[in-house]
Amino acid sequence: MAPRLTAAIAVGAATCLAIAGCTEGEPQATGGPDAPSAYVAAVQELVRPPAQLAAAIDRRARDEAAPVPDRAGLDRLVAAARSRLAALRALRLRDAALRRSRDRLAAAYERMLPRMQAAAGALSDDRAALAAAADPFLDSLRTLPSGASSPSSR
Repeated sequence: MAPRLTAAIAVGAATCLAIAGCTEGEPQATGGPDAPSAYVAAVQELVRPPAQLAAAIDRRARDEAAPVPDRAGLDRLVAAARSRLAALRALRLRDAALRRSRDRLAAAYERMLPRMQAAAGALSDDRAALAAAADPFLDSLRTLPSGASSPSSR
């Protein structure tokens, strides 16, 4: 499962880098559209909870005796993921392409959340149960960059 963690972390970094080409633009007045940099910051915050869970899964997969975060901490991690998704969706972006990217990323992230919840719940289970729950989560985590990218035109 260790290569999956590397892939999961790479997914988070790739997502951030894919949108980092956004420029700051002019400062925005209060109540106006959010700057592209706000989108970049929101995406960086968005990938943090699943990356933390992926790291915990990796530690547990390498060493079954590794300490497991407490249930309340795992619940807070999933709640933080949901909250950050809501914050991303609440951004008022002027650029239509950025809005489409945000919407695709949000949809992919929302599809990942139930798998994240299941993986968090299985973290204290035996190795086979953890793998059964973690694999779908890590697979969905890997799809996040493609969820943010534009569909190819033919």
